[in-house]
Amino acid sequence: MAARSGRVSAQSEDGSMTTFAKANPHKRLFISLITRDISLADAVLDLLDNAINSAIQRLKLELSKPADYISLLERKVKNSTTRISIAFDDGHFEMRDNADGISLEDATERVFMFGRTDDQTREHAKDDTLSVYGIGMKRAIFKIGNNVHIASRHRKNGFNMDLDVGAWEALPQNTWQIEIEPVEYDKSLPTGTDIAITQLFPDISKRISDGSFESELVAKIARTYSYFLERVVTVEVNGRSVTPSDLSFGDNISSDHFELSDVSCAIIAGIGVPEGKTHTAERAGWYVFCNGRAVAFAEKSALTGWGTLLPTFQPKHRPFLGLVFFTADDPESLPWTTTKSSINEESAVWQHALRIMQKVGRQITSFLDKRYSDDGTEISTQELATVAGNKVSAFKMPTLNIQTFQTVRQKRTTTSIQISVKISEVDEIKKYLGSRNMSNVEIGHHIFDYYLKEVVRD
Repeated sequence: MAARSGRVSAQSEDGSMTTFAKANPHKRLFISLITRDISLADAVLDLLDNAINSAIQRLKLELSKPADYISLLERKVKNSTTRISIAFDDGHFEMRDNADGISLEDATERVFMFGRTDDQTREHAKDDTLSVYGIGMKRAIFKIGNNVHIASRHRKNGFNMDLDVGAWEALPQNTWQIEIEPVEYDKSLPTGTDIAITQLFPDISKRISDGSFESELVAKIARTYSYFLERVVTVEVNGRSVTPSDLSFGDNISSDHFELSDVSCAIIAGIGVPEGKTHTAERAGWYVFCNGRAVAFAEKSALTGWGTLLPTFQPKHRPFLGLVFFTADDPESLPWTTTKSSINEESAVWQHALRIMQKVGRQITSFLDKRYSDDGTEISTQELATVAGNKVSAFKMPTLNIQTFQTVRQKRTTTSIQISVKISEVDEIKKYLGSRNMSNVEIGHHIFDYYLKEVVRD
């Protein structure tokens, strides 16, 4: 083998020469690739995933089937909850938790690697309920700022790490390494992990300074971790407690389930319980969860079958609520993207789920479609609530039962009358009655009552 001008050559068995082209990765490109397509909020959620993972391990929770998640709702969890605190301004970002921390061994052998070997994936699959590809924490800290400090307190010894991202990026290394300092466990201190980032990148500093970012982050945490909040963890953002979003059905539902490629999936559709008196488009649609983490909220596009397998979403479908609940021991089997902010449409598991979603969802959309005729709405809001049934948390719904939506309604006692008349004639009636401010509805009631009493019942 010979090396000239940095090239490496080798002679093959037939005497010909082969030259090898360099294919070494450059840190700058790699960092850019993994951070470019993730939002700041989703990067923060990557860090939260790690903390919640640690909380799940700390509680020794067995979460591999939909029934396991339902079971957790029905019992009091001892030694919960892990507290996670997030604080930031335009110059710094920090996250602290009191979970079990990261062990020195894990930090040395696994946590700071970009990705995982097959052996590591198999060995740690059950420990990584919400961690998928082994890039979340690195991607998050590289996204946010240049100076990173991590302190981990673990019963099997932890570590401290101080990283200058720019200097590390410029340092040529055949084997990529990050220097960490071993720290013996101090029993007087609680376990946990602290992450502090300064010298925020300009775009991040500007985004954090945006008056809307904090509220947007709080809302996204509330939706994404609605299953885990106040049950496994509590989260604060700049001192503001995050409460889980309410997601409730009536108990009259359509449901089915399947297992494919080691993934369990429960699919439910029904009539959602509105926050106020009316159903809103903002809350309607499909909600997709992977191992208890939401990856799609109120989804109403072709991604979840609307306009293809289901009718195009219209205002009459606002009462629709659907839940798709995937679980798996190996999170890489789940149909989510690497950023966990959407669905991997090419996943065979997702494609199979879509077919079941069509069957389950059609029962609800067909009922809602029948609410309307040429004469207007045929089923009142009260009747809709009666058909929906009793309020139940969506997380108590994923079962292995197959249910069919029941459309039996109470006998109707009211109806509506709609006619078209000339405006000038309506104005004549208003003038006659001496009230030009009467609404059309009031006029209609007045005429109907007069005819009923003076003509029909006279």
